[in-house]
Amino acid sequence: MIRLLVEGFLRRENGQLLESHSTATAVIQDDFILLVDTSSKECRSKLLNSLKNFGVKVEDVDAVVLTHSHEDHTANIDLFSNAKVMMHPLENSDMPCRRVHDGEKIFPGIRILHTPGHTAGSISVLVENERCVIAGDAIPTEDNLLKNLPPGISIDRDLAMTSMQRILSIADSVVLGHGKRIDLRV
Repeated sequence: MIRLLVEGFLRRENGQLLESHSTATAVIQDDFILLVDTSSKECRSKLLNSLKNFGVKVEDVDAVVLTHSHEDHTANIDLFSNAKVMMHPLENSDMPCRRVHDGEKIFPGIRILHTPGHTAGSISVLVENERCVIAGDAIPTEDNLLKNLPPGISIDRDLAMTSMQRILSIADSVVLGHGKRIDLRV
C-alpha cells in the first residue's frame, strides 16, 4: 500500500526557484514500512502528522530510501534513527547509508531503479505489485511529465530524459518528486 505523507511542491517566480519541498511517500506492507524521501524541515510536522494518521510511529519505519542527497529530500532523516538508510553509490553524500544498485530488490516486491540525470546517483523505487514508480526528481513535477521535459536542474539533460522514459515504460502510475501520484493509464 502506497501512501503519500507529504505532497511536495516547487515554487518559482520569474524563472527563479524560491521554494522546494519533496514528496515523502510510505510503502506500508505487513512485513515492513519503507519511506521514500523525508522532505524538507518546513514539512516536518506534516510528515509526522501523516505518519500518525496512518498509525505509524517513526520507530516503526524499517528503511528510508533517499532518491538523492539534496536537502529538500533528506532534511528529516534524523527522525528515523532506527531505519536503514539507502542511497546509490554515485550520490555524493557523507551520510552513513547502505549503498543500493539498479535492479536491487530491497524488500519483497520493491526494487531500486537507477534513474540518473538530475544527479549521478538519482534513484527511483518500483513497487512491483502496483506497477508504481516513486520517481524522486527523475520526474519532479506534473509539468515535466505532461510536457516531456527533464528536471530543471540536471547534471545531464539527455540522461535525465532517458531515465524518465525508462520509468514511463514500466509504470502504470508515478509518484512525482514534488507532487502527487499520477495514473498513467488514463
